[in-house]
Amino acid sequence: VPSESMQLQSLAEFLASEYADSNVVVVNGGRLRDTDNVNFLKTRLAKAKNLPDSALATGVQEMRLWEINYETITMRMRESGSYVFVVPSKDNVFITQFISEMYNVKFTDREKYHITIIGMEDWLKIEDNLDINHLQTLNVTLVVPSRLDHNNYRVHNFFGDYYRKKGYEPNEFTLQGFDLAGYLINALEFDGREWFTAPENSMYQGLLKDYSFKRVMEKSGVEATGIKLYEYDNFKMKEVGKWPLQKSK
Repeated sequence: VPSESMQLQSLAEFLASEYADSNVVVVNGGRLRDTDNVNFLKTRLAKAKNLPDSALATGVQEMRLWEINYETITMRMRESGSYVFVVPSKDNVFITQFISEMYNVKFTDREKYHITIIGMEDWLKIEDNLDINHLQTLNVTLVVPSRLDHNNYRVHNFFGDYYRKKGYEPNEFTLQGFDLAGYLINALEFDGREWFTAPENSMYQGLLKDYSFKRVMEKSGVEATGIKLYEYDNFKMKEVGKWPLQKSK
C-alpha cells in the first residue's frame, strides 16, 4: 500500500491531469496535525502542473478555514461555478463540520455551485457518523489504495473458484498473495531486467488494488504508487478514477 505521502503525490498528479480545467481548491482547516499534508499536497500539485516555485502561493488555491460556517465558506468562493475541494485532513471533527456546512452551502444556493469533495481513506473510519445524503450530494470522493469490490466479476469468479476448491472463502492475506504473484509474473514474464530499471512500466490490476511501483531515488528501493478514487453514489462507493492511468499489460 502506498505511504500517505505517496498517496498525496499520486493524487496531485491525478488532479493535474484529470482536473486541469477545474477550479481545484486545497482546504486547510488550520489543524496542526494536517499542516504537513496541506503543504506537501500544494507543493506536489504545483510541481505536477509544472508551475515555478514562485507561483506556489497563487498557482494552487488554498481555502483556510479557522471557523466553519456558511459565511466563512462562501466569502472565499465566487458567486457561482464548479469547485473541487481537496481536503487532506484526518481530523474527524473538522471533516464532519466541513461536510455539514458544505451541504448547507449547496442546499442554500442550489443552482449556483457544483461541488466535489475529495478526501482520504481515513474518512472511512467515521463513515457511520456522516450523512449519506450529504456525501452523495457533495460528490464526496475518497482516495482508497486498496478495496475489495464484490461486484467486480474477477473478484466474484475468484471467490467462486476458491470456495469450490477449498470449501471456504479466501481471506485478505490470500487475496494479497494472489495479487502479488500475479504482479510478479506479469512484470518478469517478458524481460525481468526492465522491472529493475523502470518498475513504473510494469503495472497490474489486482483483485484488491492496482499494482504500480517506482524508484524514488536511484539505487533505492521501490515504493507503491497506485491509488483509486471512489465516489459515494446510489448508496455505495463507485470507482471513478485511478492513478497511474496507464493500462496494465
